[in-house]
Amino acid sequence: MIKSKPILIGICGPSTSGKSTLANLLTKKLDAEIIEADNFLLAKPRRKIAGYTSWEHPKSMMMKDFKRSLKDIKNGKIIIIPSKKMTEIFDKKIHPKQIIIVEGFLIFHDKSFSNMFDLKFFIDLPFEKITQRRVNFCGEEERDYCEKVVIPEHLIYRQKMISSSDYILDGNKTKSRIEKETLKIIKDKVKV
Repeated sequence: MIKSKPILIGICGPSTSGKSTLANLLTKKLDAEIIEADNFLLAKPRRKIAGYTSWEHPKSMMMKDFKRSLKDIKNGKIIIIPSKKMTEIFDKKIHPKQIIIVEGFLIFHDKSFSNMFDLKFFIDLPFEKITQRRVNFCGEEERDYCEKVVIPEHLIYRQKMISSSDYILDGNKTKSRIEKETLKIIKDKVKV
């Protein structure tokens, strides 16, 4: 166990907004530990929208396990979480460090989650850019899923997540610009 309770930093935002990229950059710069919400996705979610399985909703995740893991690490305990998404196999040990970075598209979806974080960042990105990034990353067949599932599901929680955030980051900026802005905020707010 560490001497003081870890500082939980949340990075939230829509699909392909740059959450994972920023979290990984910050993890290296701050010697932090990372928890990816995607690793708590169910192997077979039951929620269907427009004929698609939705991975973009709290019902698609092991929310009780995720919440318990965050509470435990926040209290300085070692946790065991899934190392990969959609496996439901808890096989990765996470030791508490001074800073724990948690990234995910739904981590501020309700107060019981958002209140656990000491600093909350939301990366905002226009919907057309979300769609284009998903198409670039996954292929043209992803466009329909994005327009019929990703964006509508995001809209359900968007306002709650934004209003729960301490800082809104512009996802249109370069990775290095977002990283610099976020690091400055963290260093101003947290003794690192």
